[in-house]
Amino acid sequence: MAARAIIFDSRYSWKNLYAAALLEPDSRRVPALIGHAEESIALRLISLSGSEEDCDDLREIRAALEYLEFLKRERLSKRRSSALNYWAST
Repeated sequence: MAARAIIFDSRYSWKNLYAAALLEPDSRRVPALIGHAEESIALRLISLSGSEEDCDDLREIRAALEYLEFLKRERLSKRRSSALNYWAST
């Protein structure tokens, strides 16, 4: 739970978690990192709700969420393809 408080308190932590998900070379770790990034983004959005404090941040968040969705689709299709190839070869 302490990690959640740190994520919530840090204005830029979502960017670090987003970058970690994008740059992770181990495909098995990517889904968890995407989840952490999405959670951190959600907390940042909550902190911004009701204010027009940071329109630039909102634009960056929108772009990040779109790319995380793309990344999830890409990783899922690669996993499915790998599984299908494995089963087809046995």
